[in-house]
Amino acid sequence: MNDVEKNKTSLIIFIALVVLIAVGGFLLIIYHHNEKKNANSSKDYNAIKVDKDKDFIYFPSAKVVSTELGIIYQDIAINLDSQDATKVSESLNKLLQENAKSVKLISEQDPLDNPPTYDTDDIYSARLQNYSFYTYRNKLILLVDQHNYDCYGIGGAHDLTSYIFNLTSGNLLSKEALLEEYQITEEEVENVIIKELNALKEKLDSTQEDLLQLSPTIDRVKNHEYTLYLNRKGELTANVVVITNEINYNEDIVIK
Repeated sequence: MNDVEKNKTSLIIFIALVVLIAVGGFLLIIYHHNEKKNANSSKDYNAIKVDKDKDFIYFPSAKVVSTELGIIYQDIAINLDSQDATKVSESLNKLLQENAKSVKLISEQDPLDNPPTYDTDDIYSARLQNYSFYTYRNKLILLVDQHNYDCYGIGGAHDLTSYIFNLTSGNLLSKEALLEEYQITEEEVENVIIKELNALKEKLDSTQEDLLQLSPTIDRVKNHEYTLYLNRKGELTANVVVITNEINYNEDIVIK
């Protein structure tokens, strides 16, 4: 390689390094800008909290019925400075008190013809109320899951309720506002659900084809008996109770 070719190669390498450094610097600037933006966003959302040192949702007290079975009744506090948050907290805590009264013990029952397989902590049955929550962008999503426990292991479908709060105003987002934001109508939502239910039915083999009761399940959907919420990815999702010949169950269907 002569001196001219060496100089050309050195120049190309130099230019490549300059470009690489420039691109890297640019990406680093963008990264720090986004980090700062996210930090500012978090700070803005914290402004809506009643107690700045606590999470958006926390549990001030809990009544533990069975650690092994996970039967715990927790008072909930929605840590947002808004009337909606206060009303929902009060409503859920009132419901919790009712569910906490539902606990029955095996030892308190009349002699059973069918002794239970599961007799952990002497719990015969209970109505449970569990929570999950997370944020997506400027929204706080709270899911309230109510379901029955019994010592025979027959749970059945869950009753899921969703609450979506705006983290700027603290107000609840209505179903109509949610549909408008995702640019979809209720009829379109139900069409997606019905399409997916039909697909579920088609996947069943010949021994299971009569298991899923499609017509009554679709009737529930047409009567708007399903729960809309945002999953952790921000996708509009419907939780549907699927009617079967055995035990009903819940199916999550991503709408959009």
